[in-house]
Amino acid sequence: MTVAVMTSYTSHPSFSAIHCGLRNIDILQIILYFLGPYPDRNEKTQDTKECSLTLARLARVCRAFKEPATAAIWRTLDGLDSILSLLPDTSFCTPELEHDIFKQLKSYSGFVQHLIYSGGVGSQKDISKLAFLYRISRGEVLLPNLCCLTLRCWPITTTEVSLLYSTDLRHFAIDIRAKMPELAASFGKLSKSQQ
Repeated sequence: MTVAVMTSYTSHPSFSAIHCGLRNIDILQIILYFLGPYPDRNEKTQDTKECSLTLARLARVCRAFKEPATAAIWRTLDGLDSILSLLPDTSFCTPELEHDIFKQLKSYSGFVQHLIYSGGVGSQKDISKLAFLYRISRGEVLLPNLCCLTLRCWPITTTEVSLLYSTDLRHFAIDIRAKMPELAASFGKLSKSQQ
């Protein structure tokens, strides 16, 4: 007679706890840095969506990974689409609900440190969401930890300026390659001649 013995994964010593190296926040942040879509690594082959999906999956693995992985997902944004997607479709809200929506929004937008803003929100729905976001912010900073802002459009509206403003902003760049290629080429020739 054969008796099958089943053990749960949680009773096995190797599965019962997170490896002590992954409990160290510094090690975890280094791992997340290499999983994330960070522009300062200068890797041209990165698929931003795949990196974000990997980090989202990691955030769901255990509670210890949730906040660091969520912070890594939101650290660098290419536009405001992710933030606008958190807003409800309706712009009819009570002031209490508006406050709750903005509070939830800031729980994510507080992680944003680098924003690449191309402006020109696409649809009328996005424009109304941008106006709604401006209204519910009530002058509060939307991206309090934004330290690097790259604009790929110019000029921008006062609504956009007020939403993108941050007291922590240390690096500001205007990328003229997309809108003014001839001017960008002139700067490229100028920089080569100075070398």
